[in-house]
Amino acid sequence: MAKNERLPSVNQAGTLWEPPSDIDPAQVEQLISATENSSPTAFTATVLSLVQQKVYRLVRSDNKEGLIFKDYRYYLLPTKTKDVTYSSIQAYVQALLVRVPQREAQVEGKLQLALALDDIKTWCSSHKYEANQFFMNFKKVVLAENIAEQYFDLESKKQRWKYGVGTAIGASSLGLAFISLLVLSQQESYKATELTFVLAAILLFVGLMFYSNGLKRTTKGSQEAAGWKAFKKHLKDYAKTKDSPIDSVILWEKYLVYGMALGVSTKALSQFPVNFSAPDQQQLSYQWAGINALNSGGMSHLSSALGSISSSVSASYGASGVGSSGGASGGGGGGGGGGGGGAG
Repeated sequence: MAKNERLPSVNQAGTLWEPPSDIDPAQVEQLISATENSSPTAFTATVLSLVQQKVYRLVRSDNKEGLIFKDYRYYLLPTKTKDVTYSSIQAYVQALLVRVPQREAQVEGKLQLALALDDIKTWCSSHKYEANQFFMNFKKVVLAENIAEQYFDLESKKQRWKYGVGTAIGASSLGLAFISLLVLSQQESYKATELTFVLAAILLFVGLMFYSNGLKRTTKGSQEAAGWKAFKKHLKDYAKTKDSPIDSVILWEKYLVYGMALGVSTKALSQFPVNFSAPDQQQLSYQWAGINALNSGGMSHLSSALGSISSSVSASYGASGVGSSGGASGGGGGGGGGGGGGAG
């Protein structure tokens, strides 16, 4: 079984004020958990990393929409940015986004073609097979990136596959033994079948235990994971700090996208102390759905915008049949990375 040792200490305080690297946010989730799992948060994070990289702008409808319960709708508005270098994870997510039909939206005073965030859910509901395949393969794309960047031990992944085969054999044997147990319960071979049932159950249990713990971090991976845990600790405490406000939009975006990937609540992120110049505030508002970090109410639209993405993605996971809808309610996040899609 691939056993991960205790993560090393990054410093005496156990916190980092900036992200330790610019890897994809989806990689961060796998690194910390040391499993292949990828939640809706990882997908949302990657979408936001595309906004951060200016492939899209996050925009809000000019007017509230809806038949009964009216609210603002949020869109991904494609930009004309050229020569974008995608990471493999970003490219995979982008390939899905371009399949979702855009609609004419009244944003910024005119009709423009844009991708409504809730249309991701609609597309997945009407294309269940394609969506299922996408989300099932998404975690494999993320894992491949983590292995390529030497954060996980490739040999442990091979061993994990072997344990998976053992688990499948155990499960099959368990099923056959159970059927035989029912058929032969009144015959002399009952005890032999019962023993087979017990052995198959043990095999299944051991296989599942090994399979679930089969991803082993390399030394580099352990150091990286420790850095992200330290950064997460800083983010959770940072909202309480008023003495060192964020004065850089680039740094604010890193805090936003990676903080969301790390599961820091939208409320905490929206309360980060900031001190932007007027031009920086204008840039922030232009790229991120009219967010205003300077007024007394803080970034009033941030929670709504990110909540819109999270609910759409979480529902999309369920619609595709993948299940796992946890982790997105507090917001996803993004910050491109590995292979050129970095957070800058």
